[in-house]
Amino acid sequence: MRKFALLFSVIGLLLLEACQPDNGVTGEAIPNVPVNITVNLDLPNYTNLKIPGAFMYFEGGARGVVVIHNYDGDYYAFDRNCSFQPSSLCAQLWVDSTVTTQMKCGSYSNGVFEKCCDSRFELPSGFPLQGPAVNPMRNLFVSQQGNTLYITN
Repeated sequence: MRKFALLFSVIGLLLLEACQPDNGVTGEAIPNVPVNITVNLDLPNYTNLKIPGAFMYFEGGARGVVVIHNYDGDYYAFDRNCSFQPSSLCAQLWVDSTVTTQMKCGSYSNGVFEKCCDSRFELPSGFPLQGPAVNPMRNLFVSQQGNTLYITN
């Protein structure tokens, strides 16, 4: 009788596992790479970030960092690694030049954008809007003292 109960339990667990929905989650996590960026908005290279709607890319994070000066006056920063299959070579996020309130996943080759997984993310929330990605972009902390931004994770 115990053998029958054990066999029934194993079959039940296998059936439950087989019925799990495929929601696009790969089980991969964006690598947690230390970020420590200081941006002095008074320096000529960064003065454009004073304008609401502006953004800049920086080295750091898993695939780079994007800093956005949102229209609400606040600054937001994200790791540019796509949350869907983050280890894929093309899983880098770029601000969409036609819809600057979104980021898209892919890469540029000879000035032409090639999409990777068709995921798009809303700015400044970082939440996915379309594509297979179901997890948001990795948000970084931004603190401001005067005209200096400190971006960390």
